[in-house]
Amino acid sequence: MIKNLLFAFLMILPASLLAQDQKASLTNTGVTPVVYDLSDKPASEIYTKVIEWINLKYNSPKDVLKGGIQDKFVSLNGFMDNAWSYSTLGMRTSYGITYKLDIDIKENRYRASFILNDFTHPTQAVYYGYESMFKKDGSVKKVYIEGHKELEASINTILQDLYKHINGESSRDDEW
Repeated sequence: MIKNLLFAFLMILPASLLAQDQKASLTNTGVTPVVYDLSDKPASEIYTKVIEWINLKYNSPKDVLKGGIQDKFVSLNGFMDNAWSYSTLGMRTSYGITYKLDIDIKENRYRASFILNDFTHPTQAVYYGYESMFKKDGSVKKVYIEGHKELEASINTILQDLYKHINGESSRDDEW
């Protein structure tokens, strides 16, 4: 009996650790979708947690939520200020992003597809997108290396926050 429990624990542990370490990456074709495996989470619970997360994290959840199918799919449009920065003439300028986040839900897993829409700046128009960060061969241009890292980190912060909420690791302080 103990051997069976130990075996089951050892089989589940790597899957849960792998899911926590999964990260999206930004390439010249966009952000790679990430599939998160969740043991013993029915689609209905994942869907409920996604909607709950949207209601907790966004100022206007009704405006952010763009579509959904009960227990199968959720789509939202969001923005993040100071998502990445760029150095010009020795001065760092921060940019925000607008994005679409599509969440496909199945039993015990979900896929997060993060689509970058636009870069934003509070005082100037921005006429380029993430594609300008890359050379023709797909590598990151030297001038954007730091900004690219920052942008990937910002995207993964959003995705990891959602993952933690679905797993009951919410950062919200309910002890008051």
